[in-house]
Amino acid sequence: MGDEASTRSGRTREAILAAFRQLALERRYDAIRVTDLIAAANIGRATFYEHFRGKDDVLLAAMEAV
Repeated sequence: MGDEASTRSGRTREAILAAFRQLALERRYDAIRVTDLIAAANIGRATFYEHFRGKDDVLLAAMEAV
């Protein structure tokens, strides 16, 4: 069960990061809202905050690979 949860958690985190990357191609950083990330990743608000404290945390996580 632990493996399933961590896999689901990883997929959710990646969905948020993918949503951020897509939105960053479409608009300025200042114009991206947490609400936009939630909608694009197709997740709930509580789920977003289980993974990130806010938009800045998503930006930092997205830049880790760079």
